[in-house]
Amino acid sequence: MYKHIIFDFDGTLVDSLRAALEIYNRLAEEMGLNPVTSDDYRRLQQASMKERFKIMGIPRYRIGLIRKLFHQFHERYQEHLGAIHLWGGIKELLARLEELGYTVSVITSNSAENVARFFTKRGIVINGAIRSAHGVFGKRQALQKYLRDQRLKKHAILYVGDELRDVITCRKARIDIAAVTWGFDQKATLEAAGPRYVLDHPAQLLEFLDG
Repeated sequence: MYKHIIFDFDGTLVDSLRAALEIYNRLAEEMGLNPVTSDDYRRLQQASMKERFKIMGIPRYRIGLIRKLFHQFHERYQEHLGAIHLWGGIKELLARLEELGYTVSVITSNSAENVARFFTKRGIVINGAIRSAHGVFGKRQALQKYLRDQRLKKHAILYVGDELRDVITCRKARIDIAAVTWGFDQKATLEAAGPRYVLDHPAQLLEFLDG
């Protein structure tokens, strides 16, 4: 059924939480936002998107501030590439998907340049595209553009992500999503949002595709 498997990057393919929190907290101090403590992180995992903005002290109407935060985050992320690593089983999963004839792509809230640099450093080559989705909910537009560019129907792609907002975005766009439980959001939070699949380990994706 699916022809293209599209992955999120942070939290889904790589374990970058520690680096992300460090970068965000530095930016929060500079921009007058709330830092995220370990207790806050646990609260964020169980909160709605609206509540998450409130916990972090980010006014949802301050679009310019949010854009600046994303831009600065992407710039500083480059400095932490060496401390970020793939989750176990991911490299093998990507290779196996390509062997099975799937096109493997990445659509991420991070910058495409950061993802490309990381892949180059790790010797990873994928047969699809690496694209950046701008803004908190920019993935919907990025996915729709991907469909147009590749001349695909929605049923031909499966998105794989680790966040509540990924599930919300795909549900609204009527695109199937496999939510992974090893990333940012907890399994219960993801399941409640109604993804097509829930994955507890990378190889499980192959089981679902084979079934």
